[in-house]
Amino acid sequence: MMWLFTLLGVVLIVAGLNDIFHTLLRPTGRGHLSHFVVNGMWKAFGGTGGIRKYAGPLAIVSVILTWTVLQAVGWALIYYPHFPDGFSYSPGLDETRYSNAAEALYVSVMTLSTLGYGDVVPIDNWIRWASTFQAVTGFGLLTAAVSWFMQIYPALSRRRALALKLSSMSKSGYVDKLCQLEPSVACSALESVSDSISQARIDLSQTTETYYFRDMSPDVSLAVSLTYALDLSAAGQRSPSKDVNLTAEVLETSLRELAGYLRDEFALEGTTTRDVFRAFEADHGHRD
Repeated sequence: MMWLFTLLGVVLIVAGLNDIFHTLLRPTGRGHLSHFVVNGMWKAFGGTGGIRKYAGPLAIVSVILTWTVLQAVGWALIYYPHFPDGFSYSPGLDETRYSNAAEALYVSVMTLSTLGYGDVVPIDNWIRWASTFQAVTGFGLLTAAVSWFMQIYPALSRRRALALKLSSMSKSGYVDKLCQLEPSVACSALESVSDSISQARIDLSQTTETYYFRDMSPDVSLAVSLTYALDLSAAGQRSPSKDVNLTAEVLETSLRELAGYLRDEFALEGTTTRDVFRAFEADHGHRD
């Protein structure tokens, strides 16, 4: 029976580490477990109510907790068959008063937190070495959680900056005035938007979880502003300047590729680029 607990523990540990690897270390990867948790949280907070703005942050916390639980329970299953003979209790503690399962989980959580062993210390040589590896895993998990936040929030800032840029251009009537501008100025503006669109697509592919962060204000919501980028591209292609035409076509290509990614990765419906962007807007609660 001992081998069965050990095997189950190893399976849980490897499953958690594998998900962390695919979620954080592969540039365009996505862990199946983390995706299931994040997508499930998004659906659970469905609808157009303001409550959905909490889906993204809570999903990230839920994924980190899931990783932690997998490691804690996995190592507890490995420790469980070795209780109580493989561990030494501090003087004054009666080992018969405590459940072996509860003690295994207690030691696992204490080791994973890198706070030390507390009042229960492993004396079995194999368990001593194994617990050292768990402590390293715990430190790595903490580092992974911090690095994940450091990846997500800069990507969100870039996305919101792009949305705000498009919103400001819309309010200033940029589409109507584009053909009146000097070709160099128009090209610079369209190229800037195109570069930001490409960056947004890269951010989504590397941190897919950012999709599930809903921005309540339309001015900073990329889901709202993307259709205006299509209008900019169309206006640029009507310009008498060939340079502006070419830059506008590059923008259109960037938008089409972003729409294709959104459709494929997040199951958004739509046959045209504009339809996909409208579905994106509806999914984020800005369109009925």
